[in-house]
Amino acid sequence: MSQANQMVCWGNLTRDPEIRYFEDENSVTNTGMAINKSWTDPQGKKQESTQFFDLSIYGKMGENVVESMSSGDRVMVVGSLNIKRVDDPDGSKKVYPQINVEEIGHTVRWAVTTVTKNERSESGGGKSYSTPEEKF
Repeated sequence: MSQANQMVCWGNLTRDPEIRYFEDENSVTNTGMAINKSWTDPQGKKQESTQFFDLSIYGKMGENVVESMSSGDRVMVVGSLNIKRVDDPDGSKKVYPQINVEEIGHTVRWAVTTVTKNERSESGGGKSYSTPEEKF
């Protein structure tokens, strides 16, 4: 985990996660999040701002996100920030902030959530359980 470029943020997913598989069977899941902030300025006027970020989630974690999250869900994200610079066909330059996600999960500030653990694979080095109850 990169410590020089690490951020923790929470907000709402702006679109349903979409997964893409590569020829080597690795995968990336892409979605977006909006971070809303509101405050009262020194003159007593309420202010609001929204920041948008693209999220890239790799491997099994991305598959879990596809199965358990959707647009509008409130999530907390830990990851590293990248700035994508793109030249548009019209010649203008655009900048897109992107977070390479290291951890993601639902927040429980305004909702409840249920966790279902994935079965361990035999290659994972540990005992495999068909149900969580078997562990105990």
